[in-house]
Amino acid sequence: MIANTEISMETLKKIALANRANPYVDITAWELQIGLPIVNYSGFFCQEDERLVYVAPAKTFKDTNQFVGYSGTSGGASFRVAKGVTIRSGRSGGRAIRQDIRKFNDGDLIITNKRVLFIGKDDSFEFKVDKISTTKVIAVDCFIIQSGRNAKNIQIDSNIATYALGLINYVIQNYGTVNSTAEFYDANKQLTQEQMEYCNNVRLQSLQIKLPKTSSKKNTGLWKIAKILLCIAALLFALLIILNIAFPSAKNQSKELTITDLSQEEIVTLKNHPRLYDSYSEATAFYENIGDKRVLISQGSDKTLYEWHDESNDENPVVLFINPRENYEDYIGGFTIKLRNSTSPVDLSIEEFTAVVKTYLPEYLLDYYDIEDSYSTIRDNFSEYTCAFTLNDAGKKYKETSAPYLRDDFCIQLSHNNSFDGWLAETKVGYTEMEKIEGAEYWDAESLLR
Repeated sequence: MIANTEISMETLKKIALANRANPYVDITAWELQIGLPIVNYSGFFCQEDERLVYVAPAKTFKDTNQFVGYSGTSGGASFRVAKGVTIRSGRSGGRAIRQDIRKFNDGDLIITNKRVLFIGKDDSFEFKVDKISTTKVIAVDCFIIQSGRNAKNIQIDSNIATYALGLINYVIQNYGTVNSTAEFYDANKQLTQEQMEYCNNVRLQSLQIKLPKTSSKKNTGLWKIAKILLCIAALLFALLIILNIAFPSAKNQSKELTITDLSQEEIVTLKNHPRLYDSYSEATAFYENIGDKRVLISQGSDKTLYEWHDESNDENPVVLFINPRENYEDYIGGFTIKLRNSTSPVDLSIEEFTAVVKTYLPEYLLDYYDIEDSYSTIRDNFSEYTCAFTLNDAGKKYKETSAPYLRDDFCIQLSHNNSFDGWLAETKVGYTEMEKIEGAEYWDAESLLR
C-alpha cells in the first residue's frame, strides 16, 4: 500500500524539469523512492548480467590555454598597394594575450551496474565501475569522474546533474553486493500495479506545471545563424565596455532600488517567495522584480551577515537578507528576517511569526530532517526560540542521490525584542548543546512547523 499520495509542488517541479531535460529517462519512480528510473534508450547492447541504470545527453569538455591576440597601442596592419603586393606594418608595444578556452564534445552519458560510458562524435570513454576512484562536483551542472590516471569532465543539464552523479555513486557503492546483480536491478524496475498507477498520476500532475520555455535547436541552420548573431552581440557589448572605460563621462543609467509601498510584513509574506535550498538565481530575479531595497541579496562573500546587521537600521531598514549556499552557490543557503520599528510595534505572536518563518523553509523539511532540539530562553531584553535540525536517514539518501546541497544540520533562531515588539529570525549552520544556556525551557516547534 502507498500510504501517502500527497506530493509537494517542489517534487512535482523537479520531476517535470528532469523529464523535460532528458528524453531517455522517466525519473518519477526514482524521485518517489519506489523504483529505479525507467530508461528508454536504443542502440546500446548490455554485456552479460549488465543492466542499464541511467542515460542522459551530456558533454565532455577540456580547458586549454590559447593565444587569442595582442594588447597594446598597435597590433599592425596590412595595406594592398598593387596587385599581388601587400605591405604589413609591424606590431609595436604589444603584449601577447592568452585565454582559457573550453572545448565541448556532445554525446550521451550511459550508466550501468558495471560501467560508466560516454559515447560522442569526437570523444568517448568507458570506465568500469570498480575502477572509478573519484567523483567530484565542480559546478551545479559539471562534475569529474576519475578512473586510474584518466579523468573526464562532464557537463550535463543542471536539472538532471544530481540524478546522474547520484546514480553513478549508487552503482559504485553497491558494486560487488547483492544490490549490483542483474536480478536486483530487474526486480527494482518491476513496479506493482498500484505503484504504476501512483507514478502515472504523479507524472500527469507534473506535466500540468508551467515551466520556463527552452529554446529549440531543431533547425541547425537557424541555430548557427543565431550563434553568429550572439557572437556579434558579445563583441558589441565588449566594445561598449571599452568605450565606458575610455570615456568615463558616458555614465550608465541604472534603475535605483527604492522603498516601495509594501509594509515590512507584506515584504516577508509575498506570495510564492523563494525558500531555503531554492534556486538562487530565481530568488534574485524574484526580488529584483519587486525592486525594494529593504531586501538584500548577497552576491557571495562580498557582503557578510554582520555587515548586513550594521546596515539594517532606521535609515536603511533592510528586512530580508538572503545568502547562497557555500560550495553550491546556485542554491539558497540561508536567510534572515528582521521586522523592527522603534516607533510602530510589529504585533505578531510567536505562533504567527513562526508561521511566517515556516514559509521560508523547504516543504519537505520534516520529511528529511529530524528535530534535534527545541527550546526557548530569555536573555537580556530578548525572548529567543531555537530549533535545531539534523538530516535523517531518508534525508541522507536524498542528499546522496539527488540533493548534495542539503546541510547535514542547521538551526533556526527566532528572537523577540521585548522593548518594542521587534522580531528577528535567522538560519545558522550547525548546532551544539553548548549553545543551550541554563534555564532554557522546551519549545514545541514541531507542532508549529507541521
